[in-house]
Amino acid sequence: MASTISTNEVVRIAQLARLHLTENEIKSFSKDLSEILDYMYQINKVDVSNVRPTDNMLVSHTVLRPDVAHQSLSLDKLLSNTAEVNNGYFSVPPVLGED
Repeated sequence: MASTISTNEVVRIAQLARLHLTENEIKSFSKDLSEILDYMYQINKVDVSNVRPTDNMLVSHTVLRPDVAHQSLSLDKLLSNTAEVNNGYFSVPPVLGED
């Protein structure tokens, strides 16, 4: 199916997009857009009735490590490198203001 995008349609689209096109650009876009539309019609003719719908062409697999519980560091070891400890927690200076 040969379809053409007229120069008037290109001008209208350019106005909507607030583009200022020269006469040569209008003619060029008319030709290019018509070719693109013709190509889309060709693609539309392809029989895809036996093709399973997909939302992603890449094979999905997780790149995360398995979530396996293991022994953690002791509280004393965790807090050994901090500057200040308060009731078994890290103590840091106030960021948003003082209490």
